[in-house]
Amino acid sequence: MRDPLKTICSRAWTDLNIDFYLNRWRYCCKAVWAPIPEEYDHTYFIDNPYLKKMREELLTGIETPACEWCWHDYKETGHAWRDISNIWKNTSIKNILLQTKHYNIPSQFVLTFDNICDQSCLYCGPENSTKWAKELNDRKNIGINQNIKKQIDALTKWLATVSGEFTFQILGGEPTYSHNFYYFLEQLKLNNILENSNITMSITTNGNTIKSSMEKLLKIINSASWKWHIGLSNEACGEIGENIRYGLNMKRFENNLKLYLNTPNISRIVFSPTMNALNVKNFHEYIKLMHSIILSTNKEKEITWVGNWVNYQPAELDCKFLPNHFSNYIDKAIEVMKNTSTDLNMDDNSDVYSWLNNMKTRIHNPEEDLNIITNYVDHLSHIKPLLNKQILLDQLHD
Repeated sequence: MRDPLKTICSRAWTDLNIDFYLNRWRYCCKAVWAPIPEEYDHTYFIDNPYLKKMREELLTGIETPACEWCWHDYKETGHAWRDISNIWKNTSIKNILLQTKHYNIPSQFVLTFDNICDQSCLYCGPENSTKWAKELNDRKNIGINQNIKKQIDALTKWLATVSGEFTFQILGGEPTYSHNFYYFLEQLKLNNILENSNITMSITTNGNTIKSSMEKLLKIINSASWKWHIGLSNEACGEIGENIRYGLNMKRFENNLKLYLNTPNISRIVFSPTMNALNVKNFHEYIKLMHSIILSTNKEKEITWVGNWVNYQPAELDCKFLPNHFSNYIDKAIEVMKNTSTDLNMDDNSDVYSWLNNMKTRIHNPEEDLNIITNYVDHLSHIKPLLNKQILLDQLHD
């Protein structure tokens, strides 16, 4: 008999992802993308045959193909993104069914406007970074989708008719360089959504933004009545971080973190690391550095950690290929996280320790193969002329 508690996930009701640049949508950041039809209105995103089928299957214990990322991870490593992101995981089936009726409108809109980016992180690619596209001379991912502004217009007009409390999570590319992101903010203002205090605007940035763009962003943040969250996407410090996140200036990243910490209208800083084969050894040092900056700058600011990991595109940087004893570095990270956060305003509901323990499980598997990682690093060194190949290979050995 099928058990719906093994398949149901809140993300299939709460988190609508729209990628305007690649003209696609999904519920949950790990689900399979579906194309946006040529003709539609925005009720399509809350009521269409594909969505109905996905939800019906989850509610009846069927492993819906839309969530194959998690089903695959369960089979491979025993854990999946659903373990961290599903807010209904400790809820009875009766209460879950009541919750599903509540979310006729998603509570979170995860929006990607374009792929404009000043970095080409080693685990990223041309669809999500113009810097990557230029390195590969991939012209189709350097151009601009002319329909984006029309889609933004339609979305904001629809949102003006929706009441309730919801979050916009802005992804990229790099949102702070995206003219489409700023156009979206202008349309929110024109549709009188700018003064809606029930909105949380969460921007996931690489933290590498130059001074003039930072000034532009902070001016907007200080002028709107929303709650503002800043997500910082990084997972290593020093030269290691600058090579994994190719194009990063770590000193600028640290300075920008201090600016965000000192901006009163930003209520929360979200650290969003992506665990991969090249950062595991250094991760505890990154935690230590971030917490020391917060402690010396503004320890009252609310912070949280929401971790992710590489498992495909490129699969070669999955930390499951590391030697089993590298799980000791995760133990170090857990110890540092606990010891350095005691005086900080850290979100008690954070699943950071569940995530870190899942990373230990991921490394403890029979698929150890350093050749897969080293061959991929060699491949990357031919694309990125300033890549310090040796410093990356050093991360694979004690």
